[in-house]
Amino acid sequence: MNPGRSVLLQETERRLRRLSSDRLRVASDFLAYLEERESS
Repeated sequence: MNPGRSVLLQETERRLRRLSSDRLRVASDFLAYLEERESS
């Protein structure tokens, strides 16, 4: 994994940890959608 990607993942994790449970669920659903799009 390249250093820029690692920093991005850390920043994203920090943001996700600050979200409420409801907003975290929305973010998770959106990430699942993006994963589907990436694999097709």
